[in-house]
Amino acid sequence: MKLGFVGSGAMAEAIIKGLIGKGIYKGENIWVTNKKNDEKLIYMRENYGVNTTKNLEEFFKNIDIVIIAVKPKDVLGFLNSAKEYIKPNHIIISVAAGITTELIENTIGEDIRVIRAMPNISCEVGESATAIAKGRFSDEEALALSKEIFSSIGKTYIVEEGQLDAVTALSGSGPAYIYYMVEAMIEAGEKIGLTRNIAEKLALQTFYGAAKMAVEKREPLKKLREKVTSPNGTTYAAIKTLEKHGFQDIIYLAMQNAKKRALELMKES
Repeated sequence: MKLGFVGSGAMAEAIIKGLIGKGIYKGENIWVTNKKNDEKLIYMRENYGVNTTKNLEEFFKNIDIVIIAVKPKDVLGFLNSAKEYIKPNHIIISVAAGITTELIENTIGEDIRVIRAMPNISCEVGESATAIAKGRFSDEEALALSKEIFSSIGKTYIVEEGQLDAVTALSGSGPAYIYYMVEAMIEAGEKIGLTRNIAEKLALQTFYGAAKMAVEKREPLKKLREKVTSPNGTTYAAIKTLEKHGFQDIIYLAMQNAKKRALELMKES
């Protein structure tokens, strides 16, 4: 089935790159549109071989599934401009944080099949953690097609829509938390005597190795952590420092605020 992307930002490009890179879709079967950025459309066409257009009628005539990958505040504006071209056979997939399937359905004014998805930027390397949820009128075909698309760029999990704002806070925004922590480790490595180059290489490989071990060993994370933490040893001293300064509370508060912001985005749209 032919696939269309509304928006040509980082998330749309990452998904397209993943789909084409894995041979799931050819560029000729993908269409991309955006509102203003002609240069990005040229870039997408030249780099991925996709079709591009600013004409919404042409766009919807040539696709079966549309992935809405614009900022949450721009979703309703797009839907109001496009609803005359959206047909009952179309499947609408939104990756916009905080925008409910009900809001999309009501704006289009049809019993349309809508799926909400929350991938993350790791789809660019085929390792996204994506959660999907179906709207009122979605059938098993729409859910299966959506799962196929996102499973081709990582792992996909089906959840209830009410859980998606929490998913946004955990895995949608999660890569940024990881990068931020690794940045901090690199900076700290420099301060305690390493060169920037060595600190960066060690921090990245440490993160990669720890993540791979957690996935492949399938042991409880607490058990893996305890393997590294000898009583009164160096790791013990570090963990106690994190506990003293409320590391887990900080992570909880960060995710709580991310979820809160997702809910605010719906009200602002």
